[in-house]
Amino acid sequence: MPGIVVLADIHNVFCDPLHTGYIDLSAQTFNPPATYLWSNGATTQDITSLYVGNYAVTITDANNCSVDTSFTVLNDSAFMVVANPPLSVIDLGESVDIVATISGGTLANIIWTPSEFLSCGDCLNPNASPVNSIYYIATATSDSGCVASDKVIITVVPDYSIFIPNVFTPNGDGNNDFFEVFGNKKAWKQFEVQVFNRWGEKVYESGDMNFKWDGVYKGQPSPQAVYVYQIHLVYLDNYTDKLYKGSVTLVR
Repeated sequence: MPGIVVLADIHNVFCDPLHTGYIDLSAQTFNPPATYLWSNGATTQDITSLYVGNYAVTITDANNCSVDTSFTVLNDSAFMVVANPPLSVIDLGESVDIVATISGGTLANIIWTPSEFLSCGDCLNPNASPVNSIYYIATATSDSGCVASDKVIITVVPDYSIFIPNVFTPNGDGNNDFFEVFGNKKAWKQFEVQVFNRWGEKVYESGDMNFKWDGVYKGQPSPQAVYVYQIHLVYLDNYTDKLYKGSVTLVR
């Protein structure tokens, strides 16, 4: 007895996440009518409004003879987004430009997630200044409703280096005339410095990380001596090492 001959015309989805795919099925049997049971629950001969995926069907004729077969609906979209650079390594306090390039369609909008530490969350080329290692996903939507995504990974290296001189010579010769602090200032968020003389009197104070003490106190040059300082420093990632304490010698 002849079996059931199955033919199908598969129409792929135009693009994710649309459900524009369909399967136009043709079944030939000498014992009609045939019934259909699809894996998505449909009982029609043809199925429409399909997403990308696999669809199985059982076809049964009037003599209860059945055949099982399946079909795959693919994605025909050429719409793509590529985010660059895919991998970046920056020091804490630095930034990097990330760029999304669109192809295969006309861009309607783009969203970067998360949007924290980005100069803009809905543009093609934001500047990223994260304070911790992170990855950003660029999700683009075309004017036809197609959606594509890509990601970039940014590794942030914490640079907590600091150098505090132990002597300065404020004599106006242009060499080592100021007491100041050096380090990765781009990574500093909060800074405070206090300087005391040998009697515990505060002779200088500043909240400016670029401070330069010239040894002047109350309008007068401070005498040559050893002074004590304390410095409190907080980084952009909220790391704080300790309260730096030490001494600096003023030499005239």
